[in-house]
Amino acid sequence: MKQNYFNLARCAAAFLLTLFALPAVAQEFSSGSGTASDPYIITNRTQLETELATFAAADITGYYFKLGNDIDLSGADWQILDTWQCSLDGDGHKITGLKINKDAGQTSTTTQSRGFFSKAGRGAVIKNLIFENAQVNITDGAGSANAGALVGYIDARGSVNSDVLIENVHFKNLTLTNNAQKNAYTGGIVGNIRDFSAASITINRCSVQGTISGSLSFAGGIAGLVADATKVGGSTTISNCSTDVDITTTRTTEELVYLGGIVGAPNQIGDGENVYDQIIIEKNLAAGKISAPINKEARLGGIAGFILCTTYASDNLVTLTNNVAAQTTITNPDGRSHRIFGAHSAGGKYVAENNLAYDNLLINGVKETANGDSIGTSKTSAQLMQKATYVALGWDMDNVWDITEGSTMPWLRDFSGTGIQAVAAAQTLKAVAAGGLLKISGYALGQTVTVYNAHGIPVYSRKAAGETVSVKLPAHGVYIVSAGNQKAKVLF
Repeated sequence: MKQNYFNLARCAAAFLLTLFALPAVAQEFSSGSGTASDPYIITNRTQLETELATFAAADITGYYFKLGNDIDLSGADWQILDTWQCSLDGDGHKITGLKINKDAGQTSTTTQSRGFFSKAGRGAVIKNLIFENAQVNITDGAGSANAGALVGYIDARGSVNSDVLIENVHFKNLTLTNNAQKNAYTGGIVGNIRDFSAASITINRCSVQGTISGSLSFAGGIAGLVADATKVGGSTTISNCSTDVDITTTRTTEELVYLGGIVGAPNQIGDGENVYDQIIIEKNLAAGKISAPINKEARLGGIAGFILCTTYASDNLVTLTNNVAAQTTITNPDGRSHRIFGAHSAGGKYVAENNLAYDNLLINGVKETANGDSIGTSKTSAQLMQKATYVALGWDMDNVWDITEGSTMPWLRDFSGTGIQAVAAAQTLKAVAAGGLLKISGYALGQTVTVYNAHGIPVYSRKAAGETVSVKLPAHGVYIVSAGNQKAKVLF
């Protein structure tokens, strides 16, 4: 009998320890129990910012959350959530007005990670989420900053379920600034990715539209730096992503500056004896423009800025394949720039194949006509608006991407609210690029004139008060102009 009481007491103690180890939910979520089949439902800012913070901690994994409606974060600055290792499903809802104003590390030896989430790691999932009008501003500091609109820093180390998935996450009209003085790792989705385990880190079917600027050192439309340096065979994959981003650095000193339309720098190290993680960048579309001031250490590319890979690796562990660079300008007066990637480490082993580039993409004002894996294969604007171009690259144009042939480049099918489903031939409507402006005419007075970028996102919409409308566009590229039942396309 005494032994039974002892066992009962021991079980009760274990239960209490487990109970108190669980996060305290101070103001219950709208519904749910936090399991995969019954996730916690989030319907307001308090639940998203305050209650969710309870679960954003280094030792908490395995909980599931879903948005129940759109959430407006306009007003007060966002209180950054810490380390995310659970699952957040946006369920196609929008988060509008995200605003972050934080400093970088204040000493040369300190680093801050900034974003909607500060960090993500072991088992983290973030999916099916749209952000509109997000502003992320990292102010001056002597140290470094990992700045990503979604996640500042991904650290996948850990022995149990270390995989990280970011899928179907989209930023429309993003403004991201990183002015860290030492290292400014900056990405439209993630600032800095470090895979120190056997984990698979995947960023798939994501898009970013907006601007990235500041004292950038490693910056990309999706990720700033991707660094894999383990001996256990994991991987980082960025695939089926779309960017329409202007990326500009102010860093003029002779420091490393790596800027790319998808990733600033894929960084892989091996020793020829051990299997190291792979970095795979494939089937992505990058538009916008990229620029750096005079800096001989700058490396700029339409897909990646600089490929750092060892000469000792037994395999090609960095691959850039089947991507499309559709920028119109890459400007870097004193460094090295090309349409696909700016440069690679001497003797490093990598693969860069079947990449395409807009034939009128100007590198420091000049078209690239030579062949080479850093330059890619030229395609005209008409070819970049044909489905067959992307089918030949192995893109899934039936389930992942869509296109209005002859009018737009591809957009992601599951990006809610984008895409122009039908573009009729213009009758009187005209759109001409002139003097740095898009000049539109041929519509009826009082009609609403709307301009869409190549991803179908409206960048201008107003009622016309005169016979001509002049629009200053956010970036160079292909645009669709709509007025009444007329539509016209123009390359700006």
